[in-house]
Amino acid sequence: MRKNASSFLLLLAAVAAPVAIVAPADAQLLNRFMFRGLEKSDIAALQPVIRDSLSEDAIGATRPWKSTSGKEGYVRLLDGGAKAGSNRGTVRITLVRADQTTDSIIFQYQQDAKGVWRTVG
Repeated sequence: MRKNASSFLLLLAAVAAPVAIVAPADAQLLNRFMFRGLEKSDIAALQPVIRDSLSEDAIGATRPWKSTSGKEGYVRLLDGGAKAGSNRGTVRITLVRADQTTDSIIFQYQQDAKGVWRTVG
């Protein structure tokens, strides 16, 4: 495993372990991704893509995202989502740099009573 990947996994374990509470998608994304250099504009670009994926996509669908900062990647619906008849869903968020996948993280979401998708882990 490359050094960067190993460092990412160790840091991810340290950061992700205490995050088990339900929080708005932007709050957890901000907390988990700030160490990788994503900015608020990147989080803002990801939010609607994640929400649309959970609300509209079939399992396995992939949507690209791109921020005004120039960062980009894709969101893939791994499980659940509204189209599958579920109020839960799992997505993988991937960051691509210089045409190479560099970081990827999986989030689980649950739709609350008002229909808002929130991270649950």
